[in-house]
Amino acid sequence: VREIVIEQVTIGNFRSFGSPMTVQLGPFNVFIGPNASGKSNFVDAFRFLQDAIIGNLEPAVARRYGWSNLKCRRRRNNTVQFSLSGKLTRDLGLSSGKRHLVVADAAYAYELEFSWKNAGGSITKEAAKLNGVVRRANGKGGKTTNGQVGEARSAFARTEDTVRVMEHIAPDVERATVHSVPPTNRGRLFASSNFVSLAALVVNGEVEGWRFHDPNPQLVRQPQYIEEVGGISESGDTLALVLHRLRDVGERGDGREQALLSLAHTLIPGFENWETEQLADGRIAFKVRETGLRGSLPSSLLSDGTVRLLAILAALLLSDEEPSAIFIEEPERSLHPAVLATLVDVMRQVAAETQIIVTTHSADFVRHCRPEEVYLMDKVDGSTQVVQAGTIGQIDEFLQHFTLDQLWLQGHLERGIP
Repeated sequence: VREIVIEQVTIGNFRSFGSPMTVQLGPFNVFIGPNASGKSNFVDAFRFLQDAIIGNLEPAVARRYGWSNLKCRRRRNNTVQFSLSGKLTRDLGLSSGKRHLVVADAAYAYELEFSWKNAGGSITKEAAKLNGVVRRANGKGGKTTNGQVGEARSAFARTEDTVRVMEHIAPDVERATVHSVPPTNRGRLFASSNFVSLAALVVNGEVEGWRFHDPNPQLVRQPQYIEEVGGISESGDTLALVLHRLRDVGERGDGREQALLSLAHTLIPGFENWETEQLADGRIAFKVRETGLRGSLPSSLLSDGTVRLLAILAALLLSDEEPSAIFIEEPERSLHPAVLATLVDVMRQVAAETQIIVTTHSADFVRHCRPEEVYLMDKVDGSTQVVQAGTIGQIDEFLQHFTLDQLWLQGHLERGIP
C-alpha cells in the first residue's frame, strides 16, 4: 500500500510536545518557526513511529538516547501518544480464491500509547481501524466495477498482553480473534504484523513508505560501490548510483531523466549534463558538465548548493516505489534564493501524488508558499504549539498589503499561536 494521505496527526508528551497537539495536514506542508520551536521534533515523531513499527519500540527509544530524552520533560505524565488518520487515494486490491475484489473509498486511523517502567517499554494502547466499500474487479488487477458488494471493516486493539482483531470484508471474510502477546513480543507493535489484519497492512504500508531527506554535501560527493538502490538515501550518499542507473532507465523512455535534466538546466547556472564513471576500485562517481568548460567537473569540485539541489531533486523525482510521504529538512540550505520559487513549484506538483512535509527557516522559501500550506511553530510555556497560517484571523486582509514571509518576519503570524 503506498497511495495514502495523512490528514491528521496528534503528538503528545514527545520531546517538546506536551499536551496532545493535533495538526491537520494537506498535500504540501511547510513548517516554520524559530530555532528550538519543535520543527525537527515534529519530523522525528514520524521517524520514531517508523523505527518502532519496522523494528521495535526499545531500539527506537534507544536511538533517541533513552526514555528521559524522548518524553517531554515539562510533564509528569509518563505516557507518550501518537495518532494518525487519513485516507487511501487508490483502491486496495484483494483476492479470495477466484474472486477479485477491491476496497475503495477507504479511511484509516492508528493510535499508539506507551510508557516506560522497570527499564522497559510498556504498550498501554495500540489500535487501528480501516473502513471502506468492497467492489468487484474484472480479474486480478482489473478494472473496478461500479457495483458495491459489501463493506470492509478491519480493526485491532492491543493492550500490554492481548490483541483483539476484527475483520469484516463482505461477502467473504467475517472473523474476530483474540491473541495473547508473549513477554518476548511486548515491545513489538502489532502494526508490524500486517499478515493478520488489513488495518495493520495499511498502517504498515503508510509508515514504511515514509522517506526522510536531509542531504549532506560531503556525503553526496563521495563515490559509491555498486549496489541495488530504490532511490536516494536520506543523506544523499547514493546519488551517484541513482544517476548511474537512471541513464539505463532513461534510455527506455520513462521520462525521469529528462525531467531531472530540465530542472537542473533551470536551477543550476551553466549546467549542461551529468556523467557517471566507474573508478579503478569499482566505485561509481558522478561529474557535471558546465557550459564553456573543457571536460567535466568531478563531484569533489561542485558547490554545496549544486550537489544538495541534485540530491533534493532526486528525492522528489527518482524513487522506484512511490513514497507515501516525503520529509525534507531545510531544503533552502546552500541554495540561492532565486531557485526557491521553482523548487516550491516542483514540490507542490509532486505533492499532488505524494504528500510532502518540509521544515524551513527561510523567509525566501515561505514567500512562495500559500497560507494553507504554512504552519507556524513556537513554544508556549515551554511546549510546542502549531497553527496553520491560513486559519489566522484577517490573514487575507494582511496579504493584500504584505507577502507571507513579511507577515512572518514582522511577527503577525504569531498572533495565531494560542
